[in-house]
Amino acid sequence: METVFTTQTDSGADAFLGFRNAIRASFLPIDMDRVGEGEFRGEIRQRLVQGLSFTSIACDPVEVRCGAAQLSAAPQGMRRGEYLLRLQQAGRSAFSQFGRRALLEPGEFTLVDPNATHSLSNEFGPVQCFHIGVPRELLDERLNDARPFCALRFSGDSGPGRVALSMLAVVSEEAPALRRAELYQAVRGAIALVVPELLRRAARSPQTMKADRDSLHRHLLSYIDLNLSDPALSPQRIAEATGISVRTLFKLFESADTSVAELVRERRLERCRQDLMDRSRSAETITSIAFANGFSDAAHFSRSFKQRYGVSPRMLRRGG
Repeated sequence: METVFTTQTDSGADAFLGFRNAIRASFLPIDMDRVGEGEFRGEIRQRLVQGLSFTSIACDPVEVRCGAAQLSAAPQGMRRGEYLLRLQQAGRSAFSQFGRRALLEPGEFTLVDPNATHSLSNEFGPVQCFHIGVPRELLDERLNDARPFCALRFSGDSGPGRVALSMLAVVSEEAPALRRAELYQAVRGAIALVVPELLRRAARSPQTMKADRDSLHRHLLSYIDLNLSDPALSPQRIAEATGISVRTLFKLFESADTSVAELVRERRLERCRQDLMDRSRSAETITSIAFANGFSDAAHFSRSFKQRYGVSPRMLRRGG
């Protein structure tokens, strides 16, 4: 990555002011105060490639605020279409947003909405962190709204989190050699690994709000709909694929009038109903449509369909 600012070359009494101004110009429209006295050390390195941003920041202790005044003064377009994944590489930081506070140790990461007020304290000592600007749609398409997951602490030193962050670190180095489609596909793949970690943490966090549960519920329904054609789709498989326990999965549906298995069956039947009424699919047999939506027994499908809709699949197709 290219060096935006470093006190190794811009040192002296104005080193801190130079560092702060560089942050404001290249990263976020923040207000910043020093913690402590003496010589200040700081460095910003950044790479901007095809709408994606990768920023490494190392500095001595500071207090950071980004309020309404700073956000309104931000240059047009700065971080508007991004979330930030902030990985703590060295030192400790305390990040606060949306009424939550994440104390980050090395190897941990959090999610930041740069379009909302937030604060950060590095008062504990020198820090180094890595920020990845992720297009908002890549997270929102999986979580519907990623803001409830901001300012929670996630593990990045093991499991899917580590793999995802390692992928993004490699992407940041190889980005100039990748075409736009390849670049976004790589980031989308890393996000696919990050999302289960977000869901696991939110599901067991005492800070989890109703919005978190709603996002998790929407994610589960999306996964179910994408995999209705799999006859082996089960609560166990759904839980494993979305990174939660079967117990957590069942708890999410406790307030509903249906079980997970019944929900899968209902959505399969509804998908079949839509396909049978689709004139463009009139050449397909009823059995092939049933099997394409996860049923494995034609007679069982026909009985279930008639019980649900009061008419057989054949009569529905005929306009009954």
